[in-house]
Amino acid sequence: MRIRPTTALAAVIAVAIVPTIASAAATRGHATTSQREFGAAAPALFPVIGPAPNGHYPACRSTDLRRSAHTRTTPDGVIGVVHLRYRRHHRCSLHLRRSPTGLLTASGHRLPVRARAAAPVDAGETARPDLALHYGDAIWGFAWRGSWCGRAARFVRMQLRSGAHLRVPLTGPAPTCDGTSHSVMLRGLVGGVGSAVQTAPPEWSGLTAVIHPAGTTDGQFLTGAAIRLTNSTAQPIPLDPCPAFSISIASHEPDGPSTFDTGGFLRGCTGSQWIQPGQALRLGLPKEQYTFVHHHAKHGSSLTITVAVAGLPHATAHVPVP
Repeated sequence: MRIRPTTALAAVIAVAIVPTIASAAATRGHATTSQREFGAAAPALFPVIGPAPNGHYPACRSTDLRRSAHTRTTPDGVIGVVHLRYRRHHRCSLHLRRSPTGLLTASGHRLPVRARAAAPVDAGETARPDLALHYGDAIWGFAWRGSWCGRAARFVRMQLRSGAHLRVPLTGPAPTCDGTSHSVMLRGLVGGVGSAVQTAPPEWSGLTAVIHPAGTTDGQFLTGAAIRLTNSTAQPIPLDPCPAFSISIASHEPDGPSTFDTGGFLRGCTGSQWIQPGQALRLGLPKEQYTFVHHHAKHGSSLTITVAVAGLPHATAHVPVP
């Protein structure tokens, strides 16, 4: 989490206590590491800053790396995660071009599946991917959407900046065949192990988000808030993968405003829920502390809550401080 006070003294304090949001946000929501990696990354509501990585390491070569890739089924195909990590005693930095770049058969032939970037509105962000790349231990998300009736994919193709290609062993399901092959590979995000690195399915553009209920506060914690997702289309929309969220809580007080920023996973998402046309699904937000320890927002002040989920417009609500 991060609190961004605007008063001069508090601003100095805030700089001194900025924690590692990448690891903190990734662990919220009671999901395992592998479940989080298959989640849809949230848009950032605040810049995540910090010191530059320590040390200098040579660029990773293909022989320096352990590599693996796994997929799991979604309603419109599969989503996957590629993991590259330096071998023991061979610490190196990962310098890759846009990846993944394709899928390969067991013999190394490239499958006729076009790889491209997801739409910007569907792509969230990960916190400090530069650290994961610098220290040689990173993951990449991807989606293989559509129908596939061809040869099995056994490798994911990645490309180093040197021009060399990596063949990453792939396990897990492929998209099902509906009679003809018509599929696409969408690049996800790069991040540290445990980060959500998937993009939002295009179908989520048919969802709207409202903070309801907005929750209550005792002047220090926000509790009982939830996001209500409503399907405004004529088709069912699957909530798969589970979405991560970013939240910003602005406290408006007479002596100056402050803003609390964090993120996590929406509570109650199972990865198998469908939102029917005209129907809504409510998912909980974790209890949030938005002030410094031993400080309480003043009676009569108010909070402005903003929540962001990939593929959806931001949701905003206001909560009075009793």
